[in-house]
Amino acid sequence: MSVTLEDPSLFAGQRAVEEQWRARVRAAKFRFDLAAAQASHGADCAAVEMSRAMERDAREQYLRELQAFTDIVVHGKTPE
Repeated sequence: MSVTLEDPSLFAGQRAVEEQWRARVRAAKFRFDLAAAQASHGADCAAVEMSRAMERDAREQYLRELQAFTDIVVHGKTPE
């Protein structure tokens, strides 16, 4: 039995992993955007500091998710 690159069953698992990580990236981006919007509307120093910390954490999580997704799609690596 020969297998060609056009065989969609070969890539079904890869596509499922990519979709799962694509959803994670979208969710992380949403959380980052929300945190960034909140950080720009702080009323006092303590609120601004807390909002900025939340924004930083959300940005770091978004970048981790995006890197994992990139590794999957571009390099074919599976995240740990």
